[in-house]
Amino acid sequence: MKPALQIKGDNIKAAIKAFEKGSKVTTVEENISPDISKQSCSKADCPTLPTLVKELRDSLHDSLLGTVKSANSFIRLLDAGRTASQDELYKSFKGSKNKEVM
Repeated sequence: MKPALQIKGDNIKAAIKAFEKGSKVTTVEENISPDISKQSCSKADCPTLPTLVKELRDSLHDSLLGTVKSANSFIRLLDAGRTASQDELYKSFKGSKNKEVM
């Protein structure tokens, strides 16, 4: 088995530059942090997390995993979950009708 390539640098940017130079590969810096400040609706008209779970419950069943419908529903729930109160989270996770999709 071939030993792992070791690249030295004073910081991550210097190590990436050294890697690029040695391998003739060009990298592009991107920010992958979620921007939770952008919401598609205002706080007044955004559905609560329990309401959204109820609305999207049918698209969260195991039979739809890996589909666009399921993925879109999951992303909408993530956005709602980031701004949900502790009480809303509790209601969503402990709801008896949600046991199949949680």
